[in-house]
Amino acid sequence: MNLLFRLGITGLVVGAGAYAGWFLWTNYLWSPQTRDGRVTTNIVTVAPEVSGRVVELLVAENQNIETGDVLFRIDPSQYEIAVQDAEASLAAADAIHQLRQSEADRRRQLTSSAISAEDRENAVLNAAAAEASYRQAEAVLARARLDLERTTIHSRVPGYITNRTLDIGDYVTAGQPVLAIVDRTSFRVDGYFEETRLARIHVGAPARVYLMRGGPPRTGRVASIARAIGDIDNPTGPELLLNVAPTFQWVRLAQRIPVRIQLDAWPESLPLAAGMTATVIIEEQS
Repeated sequence: MNLLFRLGITGLVVGAGAYAGWFLWTNYLWSPQTRDGRVTTNIVTVAPEVSGRVVELLVAENQNIETGDVLFRIDPSQYEIAVQDAEASLAAADAIHQLRQSEADRRRQLTSSAISAEDRENAVLNAAAAEASYRQAEAVLARARLDLERTTIHSRVPGYITNRTLDIGDYVTAGQPVLAIVDRTSFRVDGYFEETRLARIHVGAPARVYLMRGGPPRTGRVASIARAIGDIDNPTGPELLLNVAPTFQWVRLAQRIPVRIQLDAWPESLPLAAGMTATVIIEEQS
């Protein structure tokens, strides 16, 4: 009896251990969690819309800036001259327009015995051409003023200056990025979940984020699940056919699918940096 009792206890312990091992293994395989998470954000590149030499730089490395803050100024001299030239051209075009319009008005009042129909029509066409030249001069002036305004470069987003290499005296070219801003309103976490765990992940599900840097967990929600990833094993060959790699049946690795986590309000005492490593746990909803 004592032997049977001990055998029964041993069986229960072994069964409980086996069940615990099965439960932990199943939970590890299928539970919606990953240690492969990355903090990410939008990086806004700043490129001037006019070319010139930088004469004033108002930001420093890692500086916190707001929308509308002045980042730097380009030498406005040539653009001020362009505005003055466009203003003079507009004044000349206006004078010619008024002259041609006056001539056309006078010729309209003359009788057919004093002026031919052709001369009257030519006067009207000359007035129309002068008006078109005046409108064109207006557009040139508007463009010149816009270029002058663009010599002062403002921030379009709130955030942080990062990797600043621009300095006073540098020549910048229109359309070429010279500064980068980390948009502090777009911080989020991308968790890379094995495909076997996606069945338990749904958009809107609560999530907990544990940063490797330490500190208390932060909360968020699943914002979206990626619908495609690249396939590096099957590139297109020279004949536009897929180069299908051989598959080893005994080794099948689950692909990792990006899941975007929108973070709740984050305290300023725990600053985030794009590239930080995080563990992401999705709370399953019944």
